[in-house]
Amino acid sequence: DVQGALDLGGATVNLSGRGFRGGAGRQLSGGPTPPLPPDFRFHSSREASGSFYHLFHEEKLATGGFAYLAPGSHFLLRSREGASVLWLRKRYVPVAGAEPRDVVGQERDVKGEPFNGIPELILKKLLPLEIGFDMEMNVFTFPPGFSLGVTETHVMEHGLVMLEGQGLYYLGDAWREVKAGDFFWMGPYCPQSFYAT
Repeated sequence: DVQGALDLGGATVNLSGRGFRGGAGRQLSGGPTPPLPPDFRFHSSREASGSFYHLFHEEKLATGGFAYLAPGSHFLLRSREGASVLWLRKRYVPVAGAEPRDVVGQERDVKGEPFNGIPELILKKLLPLEIGFDMEMNVFTFPPGFSLGVTETHVMEHGLVMLEGQGLYYLGDAWREVKAGDFFWMGPYCPQSFYAT
């Protein structure tokens, strides 16, 4: 439920307090939206632009724009031109005394850091590293010919959306070809690695 395109075709979808999720090839175009639990977490504009109304003021979400909304946040997403939006919804796991806050930004404004001392591998962390957020959302850039360099495994389960390019991804016990638009989910302790082609 994390890949695909949203084309509002000039319509407005009011998602106040409902949360929303995207899906592979799912095309939405106005009309009533079914109620969903108020645990919406993150969305990112991948193409075109739109307006995001949040806390009674407007934010422009151009390509690379993102928003993390704490449970119960109210918002409205509007596009006159149509837009491609990646939506991720995750059930929030609260931590006593550590409340998340809404975060709206642009990927281009987030400083990237070299990963494992390799200057060409750039990791951008879009959310603050605070336990109240109960998740991370990152953009990881690999130029063609570069790889993770290790086969890793860890306790965190996580998803991955290929935003652009292509490569070979090692999952479990096999290398798989991946390309822009692909989505996959890795369970805890799943051996994994990546090589950009």
